[in-house]
Amino acid sequence: ISFIIKKDEALLDNTTWKLSLDIGREPGTWMPKTWGVSGDRLKLNLEFELSDEQLYEQEEFLGSMGDAKRLKVMDNQMVLSPSISEGTRNIRVLNGGWRVAKERGPMGTDLLRLYFEIEEEVSRKGGDVYCPAGRIYCNCGFFNMNRTGGAGGAKSKYRKQLDNMIIKAERLDDEIAAAGPFSFEGVKKNAELFRLKVDMQKAAERFRGASVTEPDSSILKFSPDGNVGLTREGGVVCKVVKGMATEYHILGRFYIGGSKSTNSS
Repeated sequence: ISFIIKKDEALLDNTTWKLSLDIGREPGTWMPKTWGVSGDRLKLNLEFELSDEQLYEQEEFLGSMGDAKRLKVMDNQMVLSPSISEGTRNIRVLNGGWRVAKERGPMGTDLLRLYFEIEEEVSRKGGDVYCPAGRIYCNCGFFNMNRTGGAGGAKSKYRKQLDNMIIKAERLDDEIAAAGPFSFEGVKKNAELFRLKVDMQKAAERFRGASVTEPDSSILKFSPDGNVGLTREGGVVCKVVKGMATEYHILGRFYIGGSKSTNSS
């Protein structure tokens, strides 16, 4: 039996994903002060394929062009969800690109970065929120599930360490109470308990770090073969060029949904 080990960049090739954009004001956005202050939001839905075709175009958001690939929007459209006063509307969308950005996320984790392009500004009559025309950029966490460790991973190890430390601390509390806190034995136990609590703080920090690099499956959406987990929620931004500077303004968030393989081989 032979096994083909794929690079991380190839694990998502020829899979399709559903994306729900939730456009509206978020903390820290650099969009105009009047944008989205009413709390209104735009809900936009599209489906796309992360193809295995090389993207022959430089895009700063993706980073290196070497392993960037084409993103193909199904039917070249997205759907604006209905509101109280208006029905659904189809918005034309152009294809874009995607890339796995290595070690660009929290604690050195990987990111999936992608973009597509809409041909017209999307808004509703009388609303104060809009999605600008042009390229829309998204990113979320990318995790190779063959490397996250599972039951034998770092997160599991630190969790067991913490559980054992908690049991030991409770036992020391009982022993101190029985011996008396000011007795010779009680003072020794208190010193031991102090050292244990310092070690517990260090273990808790390591556990929090491992929780980032080995996220719980409840926050992930998996590729058809289960080899990749993407964080279900990610950020949406647009690019604004001001002179020599490039800024990315927060437009909202997105939720990634059900996927299927478009290549059964």
